[in-house]
Amino acid sequence: TLFPYTTLFRSNADLQIFPNPVKDLIQIRTVNGEQIEALRIVDGPGRVVFETTQVGGAVSVAGWKQGVYFVEIKLPGKSVHRKIVKSN
Repeated sequence: TLFPYTTLFRSNADLQIFPNPVKDLIQIRTVNGEQIEALRIVDGPGRVVFETTQVGGAVSVAGWKQGVYFVEIKLPGKSVHRKIVKSN
């Protein structure tokens, strides 16, 4: 599995995801330069809608349905979780 860690970091100092709410493209950046090892986004019911180990700093959400999504980002030794809102 891509996300074996159980340690969660919720500090805004670890990660920036913007804009939120998002219409077309979200930007994902680590504040301290840590390498993003993997990224997974799930919808409200828990279905994986996006997953990659090739994170380039931005994800297109243009074709997604409006609603709440949960972002899980694997960094070295930890996972960071965020909520985003997709608007039209």
